[in-house]
Amino acid sequence: MNGTMISARRRAGPVPYLLRQTPPHVKLDEGLAVLRLVAAGSSIRDAAGTLGLSVTTAWRRYWWVFDWTLPDSEGLPRGPFPPQRGTRACPSGRPYLPTWPIDNPAVRRPIRRIHGNIPVCARDVLITTGAIGRRLGVSRERARQLSHQPGFPTPEAREGRTRYWAVCDVEAWISQHRPHLADD
Repeated sequence: MNGTMISARRRAGPVPYLLRQTPPHVKLDEGLAVLRLVAAGSSIRDAAGTLGLSVTTAWRRYWWVFDWTLPDSEGLPRGPFPPQRGTRACPSGRPYLPTWPIDNPAVRRPIRRIHGNIPVCARDVLITTGAIGRRLGVSRERARQLSHQPGFPTPEAREGRTRYWAVCDVEAWISQHRPHLADD
């Protein structure tokens, strides 16, 4: 190919990308549908097939709804719609929005550390999802999933992306929801 052919080809840029954006109400409807199917026991792949979406789109919609409702699980008001994971607007990880209360350091409770860097609050020693997972005999990821379930204690504090729970709150939850582990 010569140089004129290469420059004559149309390349994707910001305008075509913006024209292809899906409206938020469509993302919300599709995301809630995927979320319902996954909550009912389907995989994201199965949910995508059921809804006629690609697996990538179903994954993105699922996490878009999850990110938007994340402040609710922390007992905080929702912020604006987040950028969609896996896109140029949010290439990796959970979207950081400075307007979200969850990302605002002023809302976080301070953590004190004693005895070899053990985090404590005014009520008890604090533990992370890793320690909760070890206590329940499950992986850290499963403990993280459980921590987002309704009825799970709210985190006592957070430091960066790490959330901390008071041991007494977690033990109370275990005695109610996993009584076979309460005697350990």
